[in-house]
Amino acid sequence: AVFSILFILYLVMAYMLIHSRTIASLEAEKSVIEKLYVVIERNKDSIQEHNSHLKTEFIIRASSVSLLVESDEEYERNPEKLQALADTLMVDEIHLFSSSGVIYGGTRPEYYGYSLYSGEQIGFFIPMLSDTSLSLCQDIVPNTAEGKLMMYAMVWRSDHKGMVQIGVSPKRLAYEMNENEVLSLVESMPVTQGRKLFVSDRASNLIIGATDSSFLGESLESLGIEE
Repeated sequence: AVFSILFILYLVMAYMLIHSRTIASLEAEKSVIEKLYVVIERNKDSIQEHNSHLKTEFIIRASSVSLLVESDEEYERNPEKLQALADTLMVDEIHLFSSSGVIYGGTRPEYYGYSLYSGEQIGFFIPMLSDTSLSLCQDIVPNTAEGKLMMYAMVWRSDHKGMVQIGVSPKRLAYEMNENEVLSLVESMPVTQGRKLFVSDRASNLIIGATDSSFLGESLESLGIEE
């Protein structure tokens, strides 16, 4: 009987201890999350400005690809050589378009034959067909062929024989942004065991901060999370 009473008391005390620790952890999380909202508001403008800088940078990378393609016709015939160039410039895809807007070369032969009229995403660049001075970079969107999220930039070749497009994946974009304060704060946040915290970009639903960095660049939908 004494043993049973002591055992029951032990269980009660253990439960109270665990419960108190859980409450303390939740309170700590709540406190840090409240601070996180302040940081997000403070960083909102700087993150948007950083995105603008990224678009400018990707247009420059697309221009670099264009100049190299013009200087060596082998790039137009050899997807492997073009992929090596993509790896060097830290982009995920390169597509070569004719002056009429049809893909004839690039790192993804399965896309050959697609045109600027093949879908809503790629149609973003249609205005370039009537204005060879344009260089465009769009926000992160699902690509037409696979539905996966990408960010594309496109420029005209200097000889106006066609256009060059590069594609950058959200994961690469996430690491391009890894210096922002939001990401650093979220990674260091204390959370109870078995829980994860994500911060997503409202426009794209992409994860831009997480207690587990392996989720950076993923979409909420891919994780089965509703906004």
